[in-house]
Amino acid sequence: MNQFTRTNFIKPAIVNGVNEYDLLLTNWDLFELNYPITFNTIQPVDVQRPDYLSYRIYGDSQYWWLLCKVNKIDDLWNDLFVGMDIIVPNEQDLIEFYSRVKKRFRS
Repeated sequence: MNQFTRTNFIKPAIVNGVNEYDLLLTNWDLFELNYPITFNTIQPVDVQRPDYLSYRIYGDSQYWWLLCKVNKIDDLWNDLFVGMDIIVPNEQDLIEFYSRVKKRFRS
């Protein structure tokens, strides 16, 4: 399993003996931009395909939800448009975010 799968960042809760993921407890407060960012201009192939955008930028489609969260893209169908400039976090920020979330889960 890829370490950047969204469920690795969502705190699980046991409900009636079933492990469920609470989307309201995303640990987003642990995300920080400490390294230089870059920008990317949305191309026609990126519209409605943040997974493709993530793959094109990072070589891994699993970062799509982080790109959306950083850029306040809530509606995948309407918030990505051609010519839009988005912030691209440094991959080291993503790795450190994952580490902070895992540390919180252990506490």
